[in-house]
Amino acid sequence: MKTIDCSPRKLLLIQFLILLLVLKANGQQNAHGNVVDAEPPKFDGRGVIQPDLVNISKVNWKNVAYSTDAPFFIASWVNGMVFFDNGFYFRDSLLRFDWIKNEIYFSNNGKPNFFVQPVTEFSLYDNKDGTTNTYHFRNGYPAIGQLSGKSFFQVISSGDNFQLLKYWSVFEGENFRYNSAYEQVYKKKTDWYLYDVKNNKIRYITLKTKSLAHALPGYTAELKEFIGDKNKFLQEDVAVALVDRINGK
Repeated sequence: MKTIDCSPRKLLLIQFLILLLVLKANGQQNAHGNVVDAEPPKFDGRGVIQPDLVNISKVNWKNVAYSTDAPFFIASWVNGMVFFDNGFYFRDSLLRFDWIKNEIYFSNNGKPNFFVQPVTEFSLYDNKDGTTNTYHFRNGYPAIGQLSGKSFFQVISSGDNFQLLKYWSVFEGENFRYNSAYEQVYKKKTDWYLYDVKNNKIRYITLKTKSLAHALPGYTAELKEFIGDKNKFLQEDVAVALVDRINGK
């Protein structure tokens, strides 16, 4: 009969091996049995629709670019009226138009919000010293250059034949400050356009005589009445009077 060596050294080695097997088994159980759930994404609120009186707005989270001019067409919040592509409108609201981004915002407890429902036109009523100046903007015109059908133009004169439009664009440059890095600078700039209502065509123009004559070939008499034969720049009020006359006003 074969005897088993049960010396203290052998017993100690056996206990050590058993302990290693137990630890290894526990490790495998932890690795495969205790699954840790992935951490849910953190919610930062960006782009989330914020309810307001008409429930069609969301917070504007974009930063306003550095500018030598005010980024808003009118610096303060002003009363206005907004028209949407579904035929509804929103009035008696506080509005701001960002000419850099070409976006219209309204005040939601002092925060600039923009509308989820597409805006087709809006009016701003600027009250100063008892006088109200109205500024009307509209989109939906044919695309031209880098401007799309969503771009807002200021409507300077409107009628059955032509609309005189102004687009507030951005001139970008760099400004160097002593002991500082270059910084981007945005300056306000206006471009003029003439919209042919009946033919649904838009043309870039200047307020120079030759440009207007080229854009209005069928209105020589009206051009001579307001411009004459001189090649000169017209003041805005004269250009408005010319388009009004062509529109029969």
